[in-house]
Amino acid sequence: YTLRQEMQSMVEFACRMLAAIEEYSIKGSKPGDVVVQSLRFRRSLAVNLWSAQDGILRQIRGIGKSVSFSLHMSGISTFEDVLNTTDEQIERAANRPPPFGADLRKASEQILQSCLKLSASIETASNSATASTVICRVERKNPNQGAGTTDIASSCKAPEVSYKLVVYMDGPGGCLLCKDNITGPIEHTVAVPPKFGKVTLRLIASMVGLDGKSSQKTFLRMSNTPQ
Repeated sequence: YTLRQEMQSMVEFACRMLAAIEEYSIKGSKPGDVVVQSLRFRRSLAVNLWSAQDGILRQIRGIGKSVSFSLHMSGISTFEDVLNTTDEQIERAANRPPPFGADLRKASEQILQSCLKLSASIETASNSATASTVICRVERKNPNQGAGTTDIASSCKAPEVSYKLVVYMDGPGGCLLCKDNITGPIEHTVAVPPKFGKVTLRLIASMVGLDGKSSQKTFLRMSNTPQ
């Protein structure tokens, strides 16, 4: 019990330090990569997951390590896997009675309906002394679905999903934009200095496993095409 309390204190202290680093990096020294890494590290501590391979279904309330492991051994490791599996198969894999399968599918559906993606374009002036402009667009991954309004049973409850948008240049003092608590489509226009080298845009989810290829864009000074 004492060791558990000490570990909890260590995690809480680390989260406070990472939050301070993140805030100072946004408002003070402005290294964009430090903002992204401290945010991801703090997220891992908050949800007790280091990567998507560690059992992302455990982020759903009601799914413990043993249930997540049992589902993983049956090939059910992601939210997409859950939706592609029947209620009966889920309940058999987890050794749980109905309506566990239906509840887990509803929770996974709500999470995926809340997923956002990032698109961006850059407008580079012909005059090298004129600032360029990056237009950031955050949209729903599936525009035909809403934000997920299905009632979730208490056995499997989906957490709220939000995102943070970070735009930064390479080098010190490069953080240009940091917008948090994004839950729906938005658009931001960011002015970039004439000689920026590289600009990176990152859309970081509050849940592990939702940062995909559509969550990062990079622009180089000599190219108007996202890399």
